[in-house]
Amino acid sequence: MKKRSFVLVSLLILLLFITARGEGAERDPGVTSDTILIGLIGPITGPASWSGTSLQNGAILYFDEVNEGGGVNGRKIKVIVEDDKCLPTDGVAAVRKLIDRDKVFGLFGGVCSNAILAALPLIKETGIPYQAFLSHPSLTQPVIKNVFRVGSIPSDVHAYYMVDFAIQHFKTKKLAIVNQSDEFGKYGAQYLQEWMEKKYQMKPVAHEVYNLGDVDFTSQVVRLKNAGPDVTLLYGFPKESAILLRQSKELGLNTQWVGSMSIADRSFTLLAGEAGVGSVHLWNWGPYLETDNHPMVNQFKEKYEKKYPGHPPGKPHALDMANYAGARVFVEGLTRAGKDLTREGFIKAMESIRDFDSGLMGKVTFSANDHQGNKAARFVINQAGGKRALIGVTLGE
Repeated sequence: MKKRSFVLVSLLILLLFITARGEGAERDPGVTSDTILIGLIGPITGPASWSGTSLQNGAILYFDEVNEGGGVNGRKIKVIVEDDKCLPTDGVAAVRKLIDRDKVFGLFGGVCSNAILAALPLIKETGIPYQAFLSHPSLTQPVIKNVFRVGSIPSDVHAYYMVDFAIQHFKTKKLAIVNQSDEFGKYGAQYLQEWMEKKYQMKPVAHEVYNLGDVDFTSQVVRLKNAGPDVTLLYGFPKESAILLRQSKELGLNTQWVGSMSIADRSFTLLAGEAGVGSVHLWNWGPYLETDNHPMVNQFKEKYEKKYPGHPPGKPHALDMANYAGARVFVEGLTRAGKDLTREGFIKAMESIRDFDSGLMGKVTFSANDHQGNKAARFVINQAGGKRALIGVTLGE
């Protein structure tokens, strides 16, 4: 009798253990029976906060939409936001907090190479899934098993497109380069110059650098004016770029501006005003937010207006839409990973995505050997009266 009781108790303990495992005792961090915890990283404060708030607004808009529809395979998405301030130390701190303190399942976002490159070794070491937005090539070249990029193209490809377009579209080889001094601008300028030399055997007639937060560009403009470039390649953020163009107009600099993707933003158009008319900027998303009469764009605008009433002028803009679309890709990976969600399963699910159309930024494709989701790009031109339009040139398809 005692032996039978012992056996029954042992079986009961085993059953309870198996049940506990099924209820999540052995789940990966950030996953419970009804929740998936995601860490969102971005410059919520500081000189690049315009991009961080767009990252946050766009992504959370879609995650909330998913939750309202019942979640992903029965689980609701919970987002914890950490501010990297676009600084290396804060980037590392933000990632470490999300991994060690909050124990999130995966990471989303990051728009500043300055912050995320410093944290990349930690992300790689821990193996935590990360869907990134920033453009530095090292995120996807070579492939890092747990890191995927959606919404932006690598800065080397970005630069190649800018140089090719400037030379072929404007029929000139007299180019200058201007860039901001952080990691984003430094590497962008490096690739611009490398591609000019490699493909066209030419060097820029001038190369000027400025710092984030600068408001006086007189010395740079004067030197550019003396060099006389037909086209100036600008690798920077909207605020400083807009001031630079306004001061260039005031000081009589006559050059065609070709800007990076980061400047193809409504905030630049509003800040630059008439000084920005005629400037051209890379655009590597699908339909155009302002002029394309696209059903999903119109739906996105309506949802954004409803969730963020009284938003600043110029919103929503490109990054809001791109990160809303990026969140759709992340959720697609979660959905494909199934009910038994693990980090390894999510990574495999992401690698299975082929020609996924979010409707807002072109088709996304991954594989085990390629974690760069988007490759194509077009250009947008600023027009009088604050209007913008796409130029009918598509690269990288």
